[in-house]
Amino acid sequence: MINRIVKPLILGAALSFGMAAPALAQQPPRPGAEVAQTVTVDVQVVHATNAHSRVDSSLRSVEKHLRFLNYTGFSRLDSQATRLSPGEKAVVPVVGGREMHVTLVSVDSSAAKLRVQLFTGSSKKLDTTVSIHRNRSFIVGGPKHDDGVLVFPLTASY
Repeated sequence: MINRIVKPLILGAALSFGMAAPALAQQPPRPGAEVAQTVTVDVQVVHATNAHSRVDSSLRSVEKHLRFLNYTGFSRLDSQATRLSPGEKAVVPVVGGREMHVTLVSVDSSAAKLRVQLFTGSSKKLDTTVSIHRNRSFIVGGPKHDDGVLVFPLTASY
């Protein structure tokens, strides 16, 4: 069980990237700037495969980072954006009877800390906490799906 949890965590950490959201890019916060009380968290569910070489146009903002994966084709299966305050949780349905729980642990002027849990039924498959720089993204690797794997680009905007 631990290997199933650790492998996605290692993949997620290896795929971390900084990318300003095009419409939301901001200057670095001024020292003493007020910290946001809420964060918009966008969770994408992406199927990575070698069965084709198409990339959904909706993934253009993260495409260059997805290319570091050992897959040629990327299809966005779902995307859900939600506004969270510290302590609040969003539940995102994921194909295959799975659910992703994303909880905003904390936020400061430079990064948001998110707890990410992936469940299949009541069985926890992944439980990790990531720090995502303001208006940037982090990719969490997931389970096998069809002829590839699921990956989850998470973006924290505030």
